[in-house]
Amino acid sequence: MLAFYWYHGRGRVDAGDFTGRVHTISDAVMLGRTDGAIVRVITPFAGAESENRARAAALALIDQLLAGLDRYIPR
Repeated sequence: MLAFYWYHGRGRVDAGDFTGRVHTISDAVMLGRTDGAIVRVITPFAGAESENRARAAALALIDQLLAGLDRYIPR
């Protein structure tokens, strides 16, 4: 399995666990809000050549997701 994930909220995309948590704590203190989302895209693959195809497909899906997520996740 190949997995991509990130924290998405209030107009930010955080790839790291630590950064995502720091922003959540900061938002709780400054804005009184802790809402947001963890977005995860997982795709199966078998072998190196298949991994490249799976990676390309997952990244294409992620491009589509990023274009519309701000409509559903709080700013």
